[in-house]
Amino acid sequence: NFVNFTPYEPERVPVGIYAEADIAVTGNVVENCPGIAYLLGWGPYLRNVALCGNVAVKSRIGIGVSIAEGAGTADISANRIDASQHQIAGMRWHDVAEPDLAAVQENYPQITIR
Repeated sequence: NFVNFTPYEPERVPVGIYAEADIAVTGNVVENCPGIAYLLGWGPYLRNVALCGNVAVKSRIGIGVSIAEGAGTADISANRIDASQHQIAGMRWHDVAEPDLAAVQENYPQITIR
């Protein structure tokens, strides 16, 4: 369970788990996150991230993955997502650029969604 904001940064909505480079994120459960349960990359800072076998329960966005110019590769597979707004969203910094990244995945060959 997360709070809706932090006292030192009240304008920011919390993120469950953030991963940026050369990492495999596996076997986690993020529950009741008011923001993004799993955030992969930030702007161009995404490289060789695997998100496999995780669970997101009751989040606004299950998985957010950077599709900003210069962002690198990510492999997203076998995750269970229960999100109120977007299951897997393509992000450009704070903004949701692709609300259903899986539906337009052919436009982003550096991102694999299975």
